[in-house]
Amino acid sequence: MLIGMALAKHGFLMGRAPDQIYRRVAWIGLLVGVSAALWSGLRWMLEGFAFLGFFLILSPTADLDRLCVGLAYISVLPVLFRTERLRWLTGVLSICGRMALTNYILASALAMLVFSGFGPGLFARLSRVELLAVVAAIWTVQIGFSQWWMARRRFGPLEWAWRILTYGPRSR
Repeated sequence: MLIGMALAKHGFLMGRAPDQIYRRVAWIGLLVGVSAALWSGLRWMLEGFAFLGFFLILSPTADLDRLCVGLAYISVLPVLFRTERLRWLTGVLSICGRMALTNYILASALAMLVFSGFGPGLFARLSRVELLAVVAAIWTVQIGFSQWWMARRRFGPLEWAWRILTYGPRSR
């Protein structure tokens, strides 16, 4: 959390750093993070995936590899979004971002319908490739709904409700 606050304060998370900095952080983050994950994973495998090995081998490096790979992902996004070819994607994602709460709840509800007994009950029945298809379908619904809704309204439905609860009915 403190690292995220520092990155936000200095404009790193807002895309204010030069592309060269983002590229450098991405490469270093991937190199260190993937190396740490591979090293601990291989060590754990050589230990025969022992239960205690999880805590003794993976835990010490888990925070390091997650932090480094996360920084790499965060660093790639501003560079990608500054490219002219991806300008359309920035527009689509920004509309979805204006409905972040609605989309969060919508994704949870759709996943519950797909994986629980309310729907087909597919929990623990799909391969990873099939799960990617479910993710793509949920994203398609969210993007389509966000585009449709924001063409007609100023706020997402849950964002509007949250605003009313926070500021009162005059905040429309």
